[in-house]
Amino acid sequence: MKSSPAAVNSFAEVLGANTSKSPPQRTSPFHYYIKVYYPSRVKEEHERRYIVAKKKYKDATEDERKSQDMEVPVCVAMMTSICVKFWRLESEEFRDGIAQEAEEVYQKDLEQWEALQRAPKTPQQFHQ
Repeated sequence: MKSSPAAVNSFAEVLGANTSKSPPQRTSPFHYYIKVYYPSRVKEEHERRYIVAKKKYKDATEDERKSQDMEVPVCVAMMTSICVKFWRLESEEFRDGIAQEAEEVYQKDLEQWEALQRAPKTPQQFHQ
């Protein structure tokens, strides 16, 4: 297990300074949509389609699989393709709003990260 600077320096740990944390990554509007709306808009449809695809694959013979180019259903790949379809069905205004929300979340996370970088990391810095 790696030891972070905060774990070695108990003073930094008390101050909440996490010096090993990398800067936040900007999330694309599509991935932000998945993060926020998957549970309420997509999950039920994805689970239903995944169960149907698994059953269809399981019930098919080897010849049917080859003739229909059937592949084993992959949950994450299927989720992504369904999310793409749902994303494209959303209005342009809604997608613009999601893009703006994603940017606001990124800016907030970036400000928090920058504040952590300015936080004192040693007792001497704390008392200056």
